[in-house]
Amino acid sequence: MIDAFLHPVSEFVTAGVEAGFAVRGMGEWRADGDERPRLLTIRFDMEPHAAGS
Repeated sequence: MIDAFLHPVSEFVTAGVEAGFAVRGMGEWRADGDERPRLLTIRFDMEPHAAGS
């Protein structure tokens, strides 16, 4: 069994933005019949002004 930890999406996005990244895209994957997503993807890129920091 694998431990799972539930975190609000905002925690991941906020951590990335505070580290100098910008959200470029998000996606969700659900199996047929699932009410909630099983997998969330967040694509981050470095902000141009943060690249030299």
